[in-house]
Amino acid sequence: MCRCESARPARLADSFQEEIRLCDYFAMDLDEDSLSNSTINQLSMLSRNGLSETALLLYGRWWQFEDWLRQLAYVELRTKYGRDWVAQCNLSTYHQDNDAEWTHMLTRDNENLLAYFDFLKLSQLMCSNWVLFKHALPRRETWDSLVSELNMVRRRIAHLRMAHTDDLARLEQALRDLERGAFITLASYNDRWPARVAETPDPITGGWVKQEHVDAQRLLAHAETRYEVSFYLRTSHRPWSSSEGTLDGLSGRLWHAEFYSRQGSINVEEVWRNGHFKEARSLAVHVEVDSPNSFSLTFTDVDDRQEIADAIGGAFDAILMSLTPHSRQTEISDKDRTRKLRELNYKILAGTGWNIVDSSTVPITIFASGGGVNEAPSR
Repeated sequence: MCRCESARPARLADSFQEEIRLCDYFAMDLDEDSLSNSTINQLSMLSRNGLSETALLLYGRWWQFEDWLRQLAYVELRTKYGRDWVAQCNLSTYHQDNDAEWTHMLTRDNENLLAYFDFLKLSQLMCSNWVLFKHALPRRETWDSLVSELNMVRRRIAHLRMAHTDDLARLEQALRDLERGAFITLASYNDRWPARVAETPDPITGGWVKQEHVDAQRLLAHAETRYEVSFYLRTSHRPWSSSEGTLDGLSGRLWHAEFYSRQGSINVEEVWRNGHFKEARSLAVHVEVDSPNSFSLTFTDVDDRQEIADAIGGAFDAILMSLTPHSRQTEISDKDRTRKLRELNYKILAGTGWNIVDSSTVPITIFASGGGVNEAPSR
């Protein structure tokens, strides 16, 4: 079971009985109901001018494939090495720094170093930290062979060459091969347990479970009674996590600081830009937004626990300041809201597998390329 002894509100997929197509959450469905008339007209014009359906599908599948690898690499490396993961992995920021000079053209990915890695470099980085990724990828020999083959596909895409007739089939087979590992990766992130106070309380559990932190004493009861905002502290473990902790933290453990508002919505953009949130913005692995009334921060245990405890307090203040009563909320569709959140920063998760998938969300297909997971695999 997951999330035992929890009074936490159900997440989006907890009550699903039918097979879940996660691609419906990773991206907006490509049909006439979700595409604008302008987009449909442009695609039709491109088709009439020589853009084949195969080329469009191939590009989309490659985006899906490489984007998933970047998400995977970020979570495992950030969890293992903490906020200094870039230096720990000895990664160059040359291209990222050059892009930062074009201030009028920046996107959310400018802060994401892995967005500047091509496929081969990304694969090399994962292979050099194989123990962190072997749960999510085929066996090493198979992966090495697959990388060599798919890199040929990538080169044809990157240089706008004619695709081989089997390129799309190869790529979709690769996505099917990743289904099981992707499920394990996502489910382990969301299989959470209430944080327990050890014999020697650390600043996080001592501060926010025993309420010894000054901000916990100031905010927990006040937020519940005045603003109807509840706080939960939970933990999860990556599939490669070690049971041998150190004074600096337990390798592979994540902390999840979760906030739920019953009185109004949480304005994520206001929270993100609030000065009280500055430390949490830097320290968090992710910010999860499951609904307008929820907000969750993920931290890795290898980072400084006192800094994490303090960051939770700052985030709490920012969240309370951002609350908008239901009567004053601006009407916005779920689709537009999700898109805006995704564009704000790469750390913000909305409507993704990281928000949705746990051990109970089966049967499921992550990539909708013909594969799937019918029952939760043993890890």
